[in-house]
Amino acid sequence: MYGVRKTVLSVLAATLALGAGRPALAGIAIVAGKATTGTPGRVAAPISLKNAPSPSPVAGIQLDVLFPPSLSAPSCTAAPGVPLAGTHVVTGAPDTPPGLGRLRLVFVDLQALAPIAGGPLATCTFTAAPGSYGLSGMGLSVVDAAGAELEATLCTGGCC
Repeated sequence: MYGVRKTVLSVLAATLALGAGRPALAGIAIVAGKATTGTPGRVAAPISLKNAPSPSPVAGIQLDVLFPPSLSAPSCTAAPGVPLAGTHVVTGAPDTPPGLGRLRLVFVDLQALAPIAGGPLATCTFTAAPGSYGLSGMGLSVVDAAGAELEATLCTGGCC
């Protein structure tokens, strides 16, 4: 699956019209919150962008959300105004930690390259018994409209 990730990033970079890079910005964070619910059968986890300067230089985000086997059937809904270009359940990736599921999220406006503002990005829901479930992540990539990688931190469980 590394090849798929590399291809997705290559397409994303080409779409974002690679140009001169911009200096890394400190403080940008992608937060994968805890999956919690009181409703039997479904749990929800918020995904958000924090500490982006205004106006936001962020034009694209790729993130793999790792979830325990007690969660299944993930689906995500973008927050209003956020361009969720796609989601994909990744199976068989050699670098996925044993016993975890992996959900890839790609946020980018492929037509206008509009900046992605700080705040909620999406809510991902899973099938599970009621409770609280920890999520983790990997494969974070945050880029600006020129395709230059921006320095960013991945926070899980609501910390950050």
